[in-house]
Order: sequence, then structure tokens, then C-alpha cells
Amino acid sequence: MCILAEGQGNSPLIDETSLTAISDLLRACPDLVEQHTTALLEMFDLIPLGPMMALAHELRGIVHQGHALAGMIYMMARQRQGGAPHVDNRIRASEAAKGRSTGARLSEDRKLAIGRQLLESKASLPRGHFGPWLDKQEGLSRHMAHQCMALARARQGDC
Repeated sequence: MCILAEGQGNSPLIDETSLTAISDLLRACPDLVEQHTTALLEMFDLIPLGPMMALAHELRGIVHQGHALAGMIYMMARQRQGGAPHVDNRIRASEAAKGRSTGARLSEDRKLAIGRQLLESKASLPRGHFGPWLDKQEGLSRHMAHQCMALARARQGDC
């Protein structure tokens, strides 16, 4: 209850749903309290708890609202820690098929090499064809592609 009562703007959100969600979350993830207490309190100041509770409320009568809210809070907490602690191969394969990564960050050198390759590909394609071509490339989101190309442009003189 202290997490909500002492947080910025969360005290009006104290109800059965929020208390159930936070209680379940803290029981399931004692490491959040024991190792990351300050970060946990800061997270509750930053997360959009009200809108998340409204989403959980939409599931009323279908899914327990406290459990739905706990899942949303859990996901945000783990994202703030740098990802889920145990990501198995099935999840990695699924995310890779969607062109997303579940963990390993690309080194700056790797991003630079990818960016240079992408700029070459873009230059060789007719105007308006790069976006659709990029969408077909597996394992590379548009966001990451733009980051890599921006890095390559910034380092264009370095070789």
C-alpha cells in the first residue's frame, strides 16, 4: 500500500484491483523489492497506472482485473530492468520471426556496418522501394534500420 500511497498521484488509485496486482507482483518478484527498491518506487511514479487500470477494467468479467494489471506492471518492471530474466528459445524464435530482438544489443561497429549496407541498398533501389524492401528483411526493424543508417551517415567520412 505504501507504494501507491507515497507515489506521485497514485493514492487515488488505491482499490482492490491495484492492491491485488501489486501484492501479487511483489510476491512473484521479491527481487524487485530486495534488490531494486528505489527503482521500484521510481517506476510507480513513472508508469501510467490509471490508464493501465482502465485497460484491466475492460477485461472485467473475462479476466481477473488484478491479474491483468499485475501482468502489465510486471512487463514494465522487467523492461526497465533490461528485459525478462529468462527468455527461452521459443520466445527468441518468435520475436526474430517478427523482426524483433529479445536481448542482445548490436555493437556500434555492427550497427555501422549494417547502416552502410542499408545505405548502399537504398541507393540502388528506385525511389519509394526501400521501405517495402526493408519490411521484407528478417531480424531488422525499421527503427533499428534507421538508427544504423543514421550512424553510418554521421560517420560517412570515417573509413
